[in-house]
Amino acid sequence: MKKPKRTLREIFIPLEIFNSQVVVLIGHTQNEVLEWIKKNIDKPEHKSLALEAMTNIPNNVRGRTVLLSGGGSIIWIIEQKNSTIVHELFHSTCHVLKNRETPLSEDTEEVYAYLLEYLTKSCNI
Repeated sequence: MKKPKRTLREIFIPLEIFNSQVVVLIGHTQNEVLEWIKKNIDKPEHKSLALEAMTNIPNNVRGRTVLLSGGGSIIWIIEQKNSTIVHELFHSTCHVLKNRETPLSEDTEEVYAYLLEYLTKSCNI
């Protein structure tokens, strides 16, 4: 019996107003993610942080978000599950806004919700 073909997705979400970007990698193996980081991340400090965070991941992990300086992030989703994508996008949302000195509170929750909605729509879910 043939193995089903994996669907790999790379989603680049520009956050121009924050001078930042979120990258979502879906369906890649750990080795593919590590190779992607080596090939596509230019800043040495971002590259080493991402490589370290994406190495030695326990088997029960469904996704991982690497938070980069400046508010950007790289998200790895092992298997396409909308709930996991939204979970990891929330980590990115918090990072982007906290990086811009906007901590989550009752007064700021609407901006968090709008940014999470934008990120989620950008992933077509």
